[in-house]
Amino acid sequence: MSEEPKRGWRQTSIERLRRAHGWIWGWLTDPAVLVYRRHGSGRKRTRALVVEFFLFVREVVREFYSVQGTARAAALAYTTLLSLIPLLVAFTHILNEYFKNIFPGFQTQIDTILNAVIPYQSPQITYHLARFAENAQTASTLGAIAFMFVAFRLFVAVEAAVNMIWKVRSVRGYRQKIMAFTMLFFWGPLLMGLSFTTTTMLERNRYLRVLLQGDFIFTIVPIVVLFIGFTMLFWLVPSTKVRIQAAAAGALVTTTLFTLVRWGFGVYANHLVSGRLNLIYGTIGLAVIFLIAIEIMWVVILLGVQVSYVWQNLYGVLRATQQQVQDEPRFDLYFALRGIIEICRRFDRREEAPSAYRLAEQFGSTDAQMVRVLHKLEEAKLITPTGTEWIGYVPACDPDRILVEEVVAHMEGMQRAVPDLGPDDDERAAVGELFQRLNACTAEALDRTSVGRVVRELYTPRVARSEDRVTL
Repeated sequence: MSEEPKRGWRQTSIERLRRAHGWIWGWLTDPAVLVYRRHGSGRKRTRALVVEFFLFVREVVREFYSVQGTARAAALAYTTLLSLIPLLVAFTHILNEYFKNIFPGFQTQIDTILNAVIPYQSPQITYHLARFAENAQTASTLGAIAFMFVAFRLFVAVEAAVNMIWKVRSVRGYRQKIMAFTMLFFWGPLLMGLSFTTTTMLERNRYLRVLLQGDFIFTIVPIVVLFIGFTMLFWLVPSTKVRIQAAAAGALVTTTLFTLVRWGFGVYANHLVSGRLNLIYGTIGLAVIFLIAIEIMWVVILLGVQVSYVWQNLYGVLRATQQQVQDEPRFDLYFALRGIIEICRRFDRREEAPSAYRLAEQFGSTDAQMVRVLHKLEEAKLITPTGTEWIGYVPACDPDRILVEEVVAHMEGMQRAVPDLGPDDDERAAVGELFQRLNACTAEALDRTSVGRVVRELYTPRVARSEDRVTL
């Protein structure tokens, strides 16, 4: 037998590195040590915190990749290019129209606003955007309405992207969206004007003038404003309840990355413009760099949204990853019946109202699927949320009045009907007859069974029959 060829030192080193990487990463992401997160102490608790951090980072990367965050950032970058000038025009128009006496000379601060908003400082881009905004203010009423519509589309696109990351549907109608958008157009210019007015007042104060002599205060204030703005964005935009701690965690990551990206991308852009890029693209090179910067900005913002989601749902995400639980819509009816039975059981026994996370953990579903199922039951007025710090669910009425037939109808649409389209031919009549028979069979099989009856049959202690009793 011929001997196997000896492996070289390079292959051996690569294999050792792989083994070391697997061992270290396995040690850092071992979910079993999370049991010491609350009940451990000393080194065990420290290791549990380290493992929790690395598991958190791993799940953020996985979830961001699964929702295609970079592709959504590219789409939002394109929408932002169309909406940036309309937003700027609307803000400055509202300030000049309604707050002109309160914030005099605000028009001269547009360059400062743009330097704080755009992903990197560029005097050329800031100058051109400011001039565009000044010229656009002379537009007609029809043009102003078009600007408002384009800006509103950006608001809707951002809300859709955030809800996709949070795995929820938008529960806001267009009326609520328009009201939120109107509030944005009222409070946004007001806060921007107040920020610059406050800075001017501080500069006039002889006691605080010493602090404002350096650049430190002008460096730290924009960062604080960005943090507050991102916190409000991550807290209010998702169509679900977001804890303020989760929103602040995402805002902290986004503000830090946004500040670093602005600094690093500014240095990189200056080298490109002063180098060969300026010879190849000319003035258009600024537009190319600006487009790339906006896309990176949205990547950072969506990453912050993802951090908020994983921060609030870390253990649910870990459970879904470990058990390889998939979100299967075909199981929605099953989890709906299991969920409403458990909710009614706890209600009858005066136990604590279960949350979506507890129900998902109990039944082995994903958090997103259980939230979707409970949302449908809530829309059908079968359950109602309760609680302030966290949301639990209780029956919306007496469990004996909640029919299983109603749950099936709202989850799958039991009332099957034929649309009023096309001629009344034999095929149409045959399909309609099948639907009628199917509806009748379902109603007959369920026989107006209530959820309260199912709960009693499952959980009421059964009395032994006389013939089954054994006399000792």
